[in-house]
Amino acid sequence: MIQKNKPQTWDKVWETKNSIEEERLHLDFNKKSIRWKRLKKRIKMEFGSFKNLKVIELGAGQGTLSLLFAKEGAEVTILDY
Repeated sequence: MIQKNKPQTWDKVWETKNSIEEERLHLDFNKKSIRWKRLKKRIKMEFGSFKNLKVIELGAGQGTLSLLFAKEGAEVTILDY
């Protein structure tokens, strides 16, 4: 059965708490991903660095990309349900 994308569905998702170790593994996995490497390369090509870069992530989910941007020095705002 397919679940609909509605606030109640996401409330159930966020009720589940991951351990710090699970969160670190998730972040490390994304940090090593092709997607992140390409984004990072493109940002550096276009803007020189992440410093003083203002970013908004729409539909942030867990906010992993926002965290990676922030760790590089960007000022990040996230928006989700």
